[in-house]
Amino acid sequence: MKPLAIVAYLLLLAPALLLAAVVWQYVAVNKMFYCWDSVGVPGDFIPPFVHAARDPRDHYISAPWMVHLLWLVHLGIALTLPRFTVASVSRIFITIKSRRG
Repeated sequence: MKPLAIVAYLLLLAPALLLAAVVWQYVAVNKMFYCWDSVGVPGDFIPPFVHAARDPRDHYISAPWMVHLLWLVHLGIALTLPRFTVASVSRIFITIKSRRG
């Protein structure tokens, strides 16, 4: 990867992770697990999701493995989306540059 592509990836990574945290808030929080001391976006995106040892009110609504699998999918998309965006934009600029001569 070129240095400019690395910088672009890192710049796009923060918004991608924030977007994943917002989606996580709507998809999983209070639907797949309940955490009494929820801190909101982006804090609820960071495991552990349930603190049952500290607070007995915390519990999983769905199976814990399902919550963690869905979280891994969200994280994977958030880490990969900027890479594909940088690659696509890079290809577009290379194509434009090659057509100009």
